[in-house]
Amino acid sequence: MLEPVDDLQARLAAALAGHYTIEREIGRGGMSIVYQARDLRNDRWVALKVLRPELAGALGPARFLREIKVAAGLAHPHILPLFESDVADRLLFYTMPYVEGESLRHRLQRERRLPIGDAVAIACDVADALSYAHAQNIVHRDIKPENILIEAGHAVVSDFGIARAISAANESRMTGVGIVIGTVDYMSPEQASGEELDGRSDIYSLGRVLYEMLIGSVPAGGRRSTGIERRDIPLEIDLAIQTALAEVQNERFATAGEFAATLRQSSSVSPSGWQRRRIRRRWRIAAAAAGVAAVALLLWTIAKPKSIAPLDPTHIAVLYFDDLSAGGTLAHVANGITYDLIEALARVPTLRVISPDGVKPFRGHAVAPDSIARALGVGTIVAGSISASQDRLRVAFRLVDPTSGALISSETFERPEGELFALQDTLTAEVSTALRERLGADIRARSSRAGTQSARAWELLQRAEALRDEVALGTGAGSPAEQLLSADSLAAQAEREDTRWAEPIVLRGWLDYDLASVPWRGSPIKGIAAGVTTQEWLRRARAHADRALTLQPNDPGALELRGTVLYRTWWVQDRTDSTGVSLKDAERDLRAAAQIPSPVQARAWGLLSAALQFDGNTQQALDAAQRAYSADAFLTNANEIVYRLFYASFQLERYSDALKWCDTGRRRFATDWLFLHCELTLLAWAPDLPASVSAAWRAVASTRQIEPPQIRDWAEPRLRMIAATVIARAGLRDSAEHVIRDARASAPDDPELLYLEALARVRLGDADSAVQLLSARLRGAPDVRPYLRKDVQLRALAGDTAFQRLVGTAH
Repeated sequence: MLEPVDDLQARLAAALAGHYTIEREIGRGGMSIVYQARDLRNDRWVALKVLRPELAGALGPARFLREIKVAAGLAHPHILPLFESDVADRLLFYTMPYVEGESLRHRLQRERRLPIGDAVAIACDVADALSYAHAQNIVHRDIKPENILIEAGHAVVSDFGIARAISAANESRMTGVGIVIGTVDYMSPEQASGEELDGRSDIYSLGRVLYEMLIGSVPAGGRRSTGIERRDIPLEIDLAIQTALAEVQNERFATAGEFAATLRQSSSVSPSGWQRRRIRRRWRIAAAAAGVAAVALLLWTIAKPKSIAPLDPTHIAVLYFDDLSAGGTLAHVANGITYDLIEALARVPTLRVISPDGVKPFRGHAVAPDSIARALGVGTIVAGSISASQDRLRVAFRLVDPTSGALISSETFERPEGELFALQDTLTAEVSTALRERLGADIRARSSRAGTQSARAWELLQRAEALRDEVALGTGAGSPAEQLLSADSLAAQAEREDTRWAEPIVLRGWLDYDLASVPWRGSPIKGIAAGVTTQEWLRRARAHADRALTLQPNDPGALELRGTVLYRTWWVQDRTDSTGVSLKDAERDLRAAAQIPSPVQARAWGLLSAALQFDGNTQQALDAAQRAYSADAFLTNANEIVYRLFYASFQLERYSDALKWCDTGRRRFATDWLFLHCELTLLAWAPDLPASVSAAWRAVASTRQIEPPQIRDWAEPRLRMIAATVIARAGLRDSAEHVIRDARASAPDDPELLYLEALARVRLGDADSAVQLLSARLRGAPDVRPYLRKDVQLRALAGDTAFQRLVGTAH
């Protein structure tokens, strides 16, 4: 029998007097009772859980405190952290953040069934938390809606602490006092029978929770689902749930991470797509779980509407042609053919062709056409290959309807090796004919070779491009600087083969630009390559751009190169030098490049938006970023474009748009620190969002997910400083001061922290300190003065005379 607990609150309040005040009971279960309490020492609300006396006696204080201390080390954005654990008057208790939101149980009681997207998102958040905990050898054992809290649109799992303590205890002692560990409706078969558990037990429980979110009740009789009777649920999600609910452990997902990856990929499938593919075999679910990580990430992170419109056949993806030659000797030719075919088709006004950056993640991977179509939003796919036989080249292409998988058209043709251009012309003409037959429209694409008639020059340029790609991918032999110098040698040969062709010169400029950012072998100094400084490499890159523009004054590639080099030069130059480069110089060339239809147009718009943002032209920056994203959502720096769309919207106080772009960034670029930055910025300043300190700390805790790892060292102090602004907004002045000091001490030489601390000081109402910090920041970067002048986060300083003098608005 369980002891009565009616007098427990009074007993607890007396035992904790002076440390906590117990406000009210907010929940109870078979193992504990939870209260809302005020932590008097730290001036914060907490959720205080006290174990039922029977359970506390079975565990023993020493074991409980020892084991829960291990669980307290869990730090994950979807795990509710533990603040404290202790014993008072023989009562074992622990405290956690008090979450203002509701539990999943409360939401299910209100709505019964959740929208598919919401249910899958919640399940993925929980699976991510479980994946992390399982890696620490901690099994939760009681995953249920009551232990899943909803805060700021995300799920947070509670009670990992008690799970750790109980799993280390003798369970026979628990059942001996009438306590069952776990909840019957969500318990795995092995847990119900008292067997040893691992993470797959939690996966089973989560499968039952997801089933309940979608159907409105747990599977009947506690048994595994035999199929979900809700017609708008894709088959892939149904099968994922069935896999999670397998009676035999080995038939379930091996890890919670696999469960999450499968759900994320499956959730992109439309109901109509589900009905078309119901007859496909179940083995596809295993293939989805074990897919190549980079491609899977693209498939589920690309922002898409919840219901997918019929795919437009005029939206086309040209996949990278496969190199089928012996030894892979024609890879550079295959890449060049792909680039040129994309550019040729992109010139046809009636077609919308995905850029090379958009299709690059699928290069070398076997991905189903319908998956590619969903990821890229295309209704036609062109694929092909190149091979060699003696002295002849053979090219094959095929046109595919990705919806049905049907082969629309295919052709194979050969030419002598010396007739590479004729081969490309034939390919372009044949693809145009096939598209004309498919679309019933006049498609006249012309082969694009950027102005050379020299096959030798073209092939040398492709070899140089291939080497540069290897550096970007980290797949080449030798150091990056050595590879880039080898690529420059090839590009120089191409230039000598055709001295009137600007493209090799432009590529040489880009190679010098790249060399400005890589260390020479054995040197840890960034920007020193082959003994040449960053500034010198940038000077050489600009000289190449000038030479190319002498040959072709309006060449968009050369204009984009020069604008990019000028922008980078502005960043690295001595800002106090009045004779240096200005942002206006970069803006002029980038705007000129962006006005000309070409493969570099989207990239030029994107960098122009950055220059305009730093020059204080926020509306123009937003317009340029929108044009970049509309022109090519798959740019290699699409993360920066999305962030700029967020930040410009934020500065213009369009907070709903800012939130939309921040969410888009978190979905598409889950490991990018910029979208932790945007989450924290919104928590610090968006008037319609609460200043959730727990959400801020979860964002900071997510720093460990940032890629590449070397970014984490400087990103975390910046994120902590923005978290201090959130804490200041929440009214916790002492805590904010502590976090500010901690962030500053961890990166004392980062000038960006001067600006970020100034924002925190604004939130704390310390205008004098804020102005002093901004003054120090401007001494190193005077050109950002127009940006500070219009910064919405500094609006509280608008009437401050010292600030007006600093940013040049004083009269």
